[in-house]
Amino acid sequence: MEAEIGVDLPSRRNHTKLRYDPNCGATIFELGMIFENVNQFRKPMTDYAIEYHSQLKLKPNESTRVRVKYKSKICHRELFASFDRDSGNFIVKKYHPIHKCTPMNKNKLCNSKAKQIVLRKFMGDWKMEFARLCDYTDIIIQTYPGSICLVKTDRNSEPGKNLFKYFYDCFDALKKGWLEGCRKIIGFDGYFLKGACKGELLVAIGKNENQQMYPIVWPVIDNESKTCRSWFINNLISDLELGDGARLTVMSNMHKGNRNEFRRPVLSLKLEI
Repeated sequence: MEAEIGVDLPSRRNHTKLRYDPNCGATIFELGMIFENVNQFRKPMTDYAIEYHSQLKLKPNESTRVRVKYKSKICHRELFASFDRDSGNFIVKKYHPIHKCTPMNKNKLCNSKAKQIVLRKFMGDWKMEFARLCDYTDIIIQTYPGSICLVKTDRNSEPGKNLFKYFYDCFDALKKGWLEGCRKIIGFDGYFLKGACKGELLVAIGKNENQQMYPIVWPVIDNESKTCRSWFINNLISDLELGDGARLTVMSNMHKGNRNEFRRPVLSLKLEI
């Protein structure tokens, strides 16, 4: 309708929908509750699971929609929220608050968050620890003469960032121990790191006169690739003075492609599986 001079316009209807407050101490949900995005919606769900010892199942759990149900078959509590195209917000569109289930101590959502809290508390800021790797290598070289400690970074992949690529550590005492007192056998293995710091831990192990395992060197690489493995094996050949690999036996439980990578730098190499 048109506005006329001297006539009051009808007042706007009050908005009854509740917007999520991240500073609120209690975890509360309501039908029509508004969240800025899906990540802001997921966080209180985790807090709720921890606070009330609830086993929740998020399926589907997508960027545009999330459905939350209790894992208990006798409980019909359900919450569904999805992206609203008109407002651009993430809104609760279905909510059944009544539930019939007992508290549970084991919960994947709780365990995941608790794990992150423990990592932050006991590991500190691991990003800052990564930034001090170069200081660590300097200390190793200064305090253990003859040791080899290397860090390789990448400044080209992402402008403005100094990304971690490789770390290599060979203590002088271990190197001399293998050269002077161990059989000419080297075993290679690797393990994918699954904690806060991703990557792969590689290791080269020898065998002493008592038939016991003897650690030689260990590098950490950002991913498993031919370039990373070649970098590792070439440094190992140089540090242990392997030359052409004469009278050297190499053992590996890696697949054929990886074994060939270890075979190429050392021409006369006997490889056992």
